Formats: sequence, structure tokens, C-alpha cells
Amino acid sequence: MIRVWLDDIRPMPQGYDIWVKTALEAIDLLATNAVCGISLDHDLGDEEKDDCGKGMHVANYIEEAAYHGEIEFVACQIHSANPVGRDNMMATLCNAYKYWGVENASPFVVDYAAEILHGFDPLIEAIEKV
Repeated sequence: MIRVWLDDIRPMPQGYDIWVKTALEAIDLLATNAVCGISLDHDLGDEEKDDCGKGMHVANYIEEAAYHGEIEFVACQIHSANPVGRDNMMATLCNAYKYWGVENASPFVVDYAAEILHGFDPLIEAIEKV
């Protein structure tokens, strides 16, 4: 099982297995059912120049795939600095957790600069406990 870091700028911290920079790359990995955890940024690339998608596209895929039973549970974390994008992804991913039947848990939201860069990553800690 792999742990995915989705971000076009911030370097992948320790504990992750693969760094993807586009929504499509993340979705392709999720579709393999080999992902046990994913940390999502919302804003990917330059919308004017790049076709990187958004973290929201990945959250939407996760929600729909969970609803249809196409992917197994994936621990999710949001590390985006975009407050509106973060809130939208959180609501969408909470739906996925409900579809998976995960109660008393929700996706993690972290501050990259304040937490991850200082060694605190709840997604990695949660996965390592399993």
C-alpha cells in the first residue's frame, strides 16, 4: 500500500512513497486500489498555463468511487492553504468516509508550515498505527 503526496510546489515530506503534481496522476493511483493514504493540496499549477487540475477533482473522485464501492478506504489529509478549497474538499471527503462506513473519524486538516515541516503529520502517524 502506498502513501501519496499531491502538491505541485511543496516537497514531499518523509513518510510518503510517491509525490504527484497533478490531479490526474493522483486519480490514476487511487484507481489501482493500492493507496492507503493521500495528502491533498487544492491549488495545483498555474490555471492559465497548466492542466494540473485541482485537489478538489481528486476529492470528488474519492467521494464518487467510495459511493460506488470502487475503491477501498483511503485515509485522507488536506494540507492546502486555500481556506475555501480546504473546506470544500473536507465536506466532500467527509461524504466519502460516510460511504465507506467510517464513523467517529474524518479527514485530517494540517498546516504544512506549522506542522508537517516540524515533523507532525497525523496521516502518517495514523497509517503507521494500523
